[in-house]
Amino acid sequence: MSTEDLDEFAYLWDGSQPGWELHWTNHLVWRVTVHLTGGSSPGEVSRLRKLIPELGAMSALHAYRAVQGQTSIPYPGELGNIEKGSVLRRAEELGLRVTAEVRDCSGGVPYRDGFVLHIEDEDLARRVCDKMRASGCRVQLEEAD
Repeated sequence: MSTEDLDEFAYLWDGSQPGWELHWTNHLVWRVTVHLTGGSSPGEVSRLRKLIPELGAMSALHAYRAVQGQTSIPYPGELGNIEKGSVLRRAEELGLRVTAEVRDCSGGVPYRDGFVLHIEDEDLARRVCDKMRASGCRVQLEEAD
């Protein structure tokens, strides 16, 4: 994609249509993985059942069978910062070893007078937002968890 792709959106930052601003949301999501000792002892399975809701809903035997032979188990879903912190603290309390990987889902949208400009092409939308920031457009910053 060329800079010409951005030309049709120049009104967002060139002043020809005043009032456009960028609404930007910082949003990180986390994937947590529980690393097993390899033996899947009854004690380890019991601790896993206290951490992972799906395993806790199973009988001890079914939970044991579900983790038997695995070296790691993903904690279900993508977590926000607060929930990730709670899971990591709980895992530490239970003596479980975990790792967390982050993915940046931050993004923005051009906004004016209660309306959002939706750009379907994700790459183009990112470049338009980058250009708005570089051109000094007002940025309304939000944090998501």
